[in-house]
Amino acid sequence: PKWEDMTVDLADTLLAFRDDDGLSENDEESATSLSFAFLPPEDERKADLVLGTYMNGDWQRRRVVFSSEVVGFAKLCDEVMVDSIKMAEIEAVNEIEPENQSTHRFNALLDFGKRKTETKQRTSTIAEDKLNLFCNSLRIETSVDGGNSGRTYYLQCDSKESVQETVRMLKSLVKIARFQSIRVTCIPMSQKWVRNCLHSNIFKTVSALVIVANFVTIIAESESRSSSDDAALNIVSICFTAFFSVELLLNAYAHWFKEFILNGWSLLDVAA
Repeated sequence: PKWEDMTVDLADTLLAFRDDDGLSENDEESATSLSFAFLPPEDERKADLVLGTYMNGDWQRRRVVFSSEVVGFAKLCDEVMVDSIKMAEIEAVNEIEPENQSTHRFNALLDFGKRKTETKQRTSTIAEDKLNLFCNSLRIETSVDGGNSGRTYYLQCDSKESVQETVRMLKSLVKIARFQSIRVTCIPMSQKWVRNCLHSNIFKTVSALVIVANFVTIIAESESRSSSDDAALNIVSICFTAFFSVELLLNAYAHWFKEFILNGWSLLDVAA
């Protein structure tokens, strides 16, 4: 079974236990060990709202909590999440315009597995009062490769102003989460790639040859008696300096920070 299904099953089980005798400490520790089993802690919450969520062809009131990492859904007055969306996996957040409400109704019905029972013909003949089904609502699109497998979520607020404020907040949190995701995943991967390059035999051989050539150039400069030779040797020296500077920067990036500072050869390169 999918991880989300396991989390939902756990949440339902915990709710049943809580309604009967309450949760024991072991139950709470087991639930907490699972990712996002409970809503984020209060000090991490950016918003704690009661919104409509479109489920199985109808709106249901749910507690929706935003943090910097997740959108958590729970039953009213409860802390156990029945569903969640990672902020970094949200592809788009948009307010549903009135002229597109009927289209979104049909798409939502398909998203919830009603392709066979709800057809385009039935959708096109919805009564006039049903066209306001998505009034004051917003649409959250998730990544196909993420934990929600590209599922689309629909949330409904009490007013148009609330929708706009919620959309702005979500977009801001998603932007921050994506940046954090890139910083956590891409930077370490690039550092590892640079380290592998610096430690490769090819780069070590090239560095050794450049060091020898630089040594020869220094000797030639000391023995040079021609101004034209001095100019040429100065250009060569500048090229060597640029090479060693780039090598130092790459070394600092690949081993930043403690490993670089505690390495004697690195400090020697900086001093040189």
